[in-house]
Amino acid sequence: MTDAAYTAYSYLTAGEDFRRFELAPEFGRVPPYAGGLTDGEAGRAAALLRDSLVISLHDHPVRFPARMEETPEYNRTGRQHAAYAGLAASGLTVVFDNMMDGTACVTGNAPWRWDDIITDLGMRQADLAHAPGVMTVRTVADIDEAYRSGRTGLVFGLEAATPIENELDRLDILYGLGIRQIGIAYSDANTLGSGLNEPVDGGLTSFGKRAVRRMNQLGLAIDLSHSSDRTALDTSAATSAPLLITHAGARAVWDSPRMKPDDVLRAVADTGGVIGMSEGAARGAAQIAAVEQQLRDIDTAQLDDAGQTDAAVLTHLAAAARSDLEQGLWEANASAGGYVSPAAKLLQSVPSALLRDPAAVHGYLERLRGLPAFLDAVAARSPPRAGTRPRPASARPSTSSPGTWTGTWTTTRWSPWRSPAPPCLQIASAQTLPLPAYRRFLDAEVCGYVEGWGLYSERLADEMGLYTSDLQRLGMLSFDALRACRLVVDTGMHYYGWSRARAADFMWNHTATTRANVENEISRYIGWPGQALAYMTGRREIQRLRGLAERALGARFDVRAFHGTVLGQGAVPLGVLEQLVTRWADYESRRLRS
Repeated sequence: MTDAAYTAYSYLTAGEDFRRFELAPEFGRVPPYAGGLTDGEAGRAAALLRDSLVISLHDHPVRFPARMEETPEYNRTGRQHAAYAGLAASGLTVVFDNMMDGTACVTGNAPWRWDDIITDLGMRQADLAHAPGVMTVRTVADIDEAYRSGRTGLVFGLEAATPIENELDRLDILYGLGIRQIGIAYSDANTLGSGLNEPVDGGLTSFGKRAVRRMNQLGLAIDLSHSSDRTALDTSAATSAPLLITHAGARAVWDSPRMKPDDVLRAVADTGGVIGMSEGAARGAAQIAAVEQQLRDIDTAQLDDAGQTDAAVLTHLAAAARSDLEQGLWEANASAGGYVSPAAKLLQSVPSALLRDPAAVHGYLERLRGLPAFLDAVAARSPPRAGTRPRPASARPSTSSPGTWTGTWTTTRWSPWRSPAPPCLQIASAQTLPLPAYRRFLDAEVCGYVEGWGLYSERLADEMGLYTSDLQRLGMLSFDALRACRLVVDTGMHYYGWSRARAADFMWNHTATTRANVENEISRYIGWPGQALAYMTGRREIQRLRGLAERALGARFDVRAFHGTVLGQGAVPLGVLEQLVTRWADYESRRLRS
């Protein structure tokens, strides 16, 4: 069997010796990232990669199912498939492979179980023993051999020592089985110390100090990427060997608990350790911060109504982009908490993978694609605030044409009660408005408005007298029950810690929908926390604003003019919608009194 022909576990017969899954491709899955290098810079980078000994301090170089929802079953087999072709093409000499980590739910649903970790480690090494072009690295001499022979070396590691529980000798067992790098804690506290997710930072425990000593004696490299600040400082004081922070960054640059404060960075450096920066998210944060500063520099008092609306929408989009990055970092590092199902834990980690891809960070910034044109227009109409100066266009984020959204969820068949101005018509009408391109194509970025209008418009059919019997209202009421269940289920899973099964049973028992649709809905709520709550939030806000206008205008309230105001500026944040409606109601009141 040639190097190119070998795939994970191909010494066995897929479908006979182990379950076969359709796996995501190793190449072409996402667009390549060019990096903006000149030809000279690209050539120099290629030469460095080709001629140097290159080590990745933190990776999970495996393939996942093409259907992400199959991942819990895939992990349950204990066989994650190494991406051998991708490793060979990477140019890396050595990769620190952290395997399944806390998602190794082979025998149960709880993370970090000893038997599951050992199963994962044994399966991977059995496969690796049959794979040409790849080797296990256990010593520095092995690194040299990987470089000399042109093979890729894998250093097996764990991001937390949680599986050892209170048995110190388990560290010796892990070392004997090939583990060479280990973390203290992964977000949640364990017997060694506190992780990032703890409300009280207890630092390194007495057992943790004994564990650090044993790790030093064995030659296990200690990784503090997910340990709390106090635990990291205590470990730095207790260790007699250099420490690692394999994937984090500076909190002074990106103010997130996931990053490390300066005293921790200095303490690790003082041990002679190595710090691997999570550059992608930090760079994205810096770019978003620059955009937000540009928006703060604008004197909105000098803008007309349209300019103020533009500024408010862009400020909302900048906040949403920052929120996405912060949420992604939290999801990458916080405990799965109340989630019982492996699917929830796995889906929770998806944004972190995106954040490690600079192209994905750029995608978040694409939400702000209207900013350069807007700033140019503002510069022509309004002087900057005192103490600031306009930035040249070359310093602003790059722009592109509006993107498109695709989805994988089953769509609901449009029914008569959705006919009066449903969201699809609202979106279509917005695209015909004389607005900047970045505003004509807003959708999920202002979900409360778009879906809130959808729910509000469903009630218009009843208000217009289009239903002639209770039976004809059944569809509307069925959808109301679905939206009510969304409020319960989303909050149940993300706040009260419901399992997937409990959420699915609740929705099955309280809605008129199929079991398959229930499963799709629950997967959606897990993958997009809070989105389902936007529907009712938006509807209630539109109803509230209509009530304010009705009281202000009395008998002269014109519902058609109200709807024209709500729809006339395209999709906007709900706070901006309140400004638009209030402004319209005030204008109408003055006009009617004159």
